[in-house]
Amino acid sequence: MNGTPKQPMKRKLLALLCGLPWLGACRAGPDPYHTGDPAEDALRHRFRNISIELVVDAVEGAEMERVNITNDLGVSIFGRGVATVALGKRAISAVGSARVPRWVRVTWRKGSGWDDISVGDPKRNLYRSEKIPPGVKWVEGVIAGDYTIPVAERIPDAVLESLRKDPRGGLRIKFRLHPDGVYFGWDIGRRPGKDPKRKDIYFPPGYEMTGGDFKEARVASYLWSPDGFKGLPTSSISSPEAQKLIETGMYFVPSDGKRSKMLWEKGWYIDKDGRKVLTDY
Repeated sequence: MNGTPKQPMKRKLLALLCGLPWLGACRAGPDPYHTGDPAEDALRHRFRNISIELVVDAVEGAEMERVNITNDLGVSIFGRGVATVALGKRAISAVGSARVPRWVRVTWRKGSGWDDISVGDPKRNLYRSEKIPPGVKWVEGVIAGDYTIPVAERIPDAVLESLRKDPRGGLRIKFRLHPDGVYFGWDIGRRPGKDPKRKDIYFPPGYEMTGGDFKEARVASYLWSPDGFKGLPTSSISSPEAQKLIETGMYFVPSDGKRSKMLWEKGWYIDKDGRKVLTDY
C-alpha cells in the first residue's frame, strides 16, 4: 500500500485508566449489560453474543516493533513484545464473545532490544530461559507510531444482524499497520458446509460483508453473493471459468511457489483521497 491511511489526529499523550479483561467484557456482576453507564450498556448490548477475532498485520515491506493496542478502557488487547508485526507475520487471536471497544490506541516502537553494553553488541538475542548476563540491558526504544482509531461506531448494524441470523461465524476486527497510520477493517468469517460432528474434514473459511479501510488478498475458496457462499465453478486455474474470473480484474493467480496453483481474490485499500485501490498481497 502506497497511500497513507485516512484517520483521526495522531495522539501523543493519552491517560488510560481502568482494568477490565481483554476487550472489556465484564464478569463482575450478574448482568454484563447493566453497568450503571447507559452508553456502556448500549455498547455491550449491541455486540452481545458475537464471537470476535482480532487480526493484526502490516502493509507490504513494513515491520513494526513492540506493537501494542489498548482499548478505550485502558486495557491492552494486543501486545507483540519483542517480536515484529509484518505482512507475513499476521497475528490472529480468537477471543470468543467480548466487548467491542469504542476506539483503540495503536502504538509501535523502534530501537527496542537487548543491548550488550560490555561489548557494544546491539539487539542481542536472549531466549526466555537465558539469564540476563552482566552488562546487558533492555532498551525500550522510542515510539514510532501512535494512532487512535474509532472501532465500534464504524461497524454496520447489518454485519451484526447477519451474525445473529446465522451465528455459525464470527466478527473479524482487523488492523493493518502502515508507517503513516493504521487501516481498520472488518468482515464475517464462516466455514460453509462445515458439520460440527465431523472433526476429520477441513473446510476453508469464507469471508463476507468486508468493510472498512482495507481487504486483504486471500485464496478464493468460494464465490460469495447475497444468496450466500458458492463453491468455485472449477478447481482448475486454467479452465475457461477461472479465466473469466481473472478477466474481471478481481481475481488473480500468484506467480510464486505453491500459491501459483490457486486462484486468489484481490485485496484493496482506501487511500488518503478516498479511492479504492486494488492489491494482490
